[in-house]
Order: sequence, then C-alpha cells, then structure tokens
Amino acid sequence: MEEISQQTIFLCENQIDTYEQLKEKQAEMDDLISQRKKLTNKMRRAAFDEKETLSQQKKGLSDQISVLRKDLKWSLGVEKRSLDMVDRIIILFKKLDRIAKKRVQMSSLFY
Repeated sequence: MEEISQQTIFLCENQIDTYEQLKEKQAEMDDLISQRKKLTNKMRRAAFDEKETLSQQKKGLSDQISVLRKDLKWSLGVEKRSLDMVDRIIILFKKLDRIAKKRVQMSSLFY
C-alpha cells in the first residue's frame, strides 16, 4: 500500500498523465548519465586544477541521477500496474461481449 501511495505522490508531483511522460523520465536519466560519462572522460585528460571543477559538475549530475533513479523506480511500478489494469479491462470486455452475444442468442430463440 505504501508503494502505491508513493507512486501516486510521484505522479502528482511530476504532473504525469500519460505513458509517454513516464518514458521521458528514463530518457532524461539516460541523458544525464551520458553527460556524466563525458565529464569522467574529460577528467582523465584535464589538468589538475581543472579536475576539481569537473568533479563538482560530475557530483551535481550524480545527485540528479540519484533522484531520477528513485523516480524511475516509482514510474516502473506505475507502468507495470497500468499494463496489468489494461489486461484486466480487456479480459472484462471480452467476457461482457460473450455475455451480450449469449443474451442476443437467447432472445432470438424466444422471438
């Protein structure tokens, strides 16, 4: 139940209404990881005095990535529950369709 509460809070705070918006979080994190990797590569070639600045930038990106990873955990939970609900709704509609067809068949027998 706590997980569902956290997922709901995540959706509201980030104003997420669609599946595509959930996927944007993953793309945002991938972009930050790519930027951090580039900074790491720059640090290898940088002069000693420049490394501290790059290190601080990298730390900032790491902090953002950490927050996004937590958000992504909630978004993956939302995605999974949403897909489960869609499957259940499809099954329900199929059952309702079969019931409706049986009623039509039964009513045609009496008329």
